[in-house]
Amino acid sequence: MELETAVKPDPPPFRVMLDALGLPAGAGAYVGDSPEHDVRGAIAAGLIAWHVHAHPRVRERALAVGAALSVAVLADLPRPS
Repeated sequence: MELETAVKPDPPPFRVMLDALGLPAGAGAYVGDSPEHDVRGAIAAGLIAWHVHAHPRVRERALAVGAALSVAVLADLPRPS
């Protein structure tokens, strides 16, 4: 798949981001609001997926597809130490 035609949840857009930052996949977490596009794509690219969405059912779906955590608001995400 060529990058020009790759879109989330395909792994290439996530890998391009990692390459641009000079980071390996395990160096951090990808934060997104879509279980289908963000969580699945991040996991497929080898990233930890964190999910943020106000609706509890969407958060449940994100956890079901593999999100490491799902919270209602950004302020509830863990802070780097």
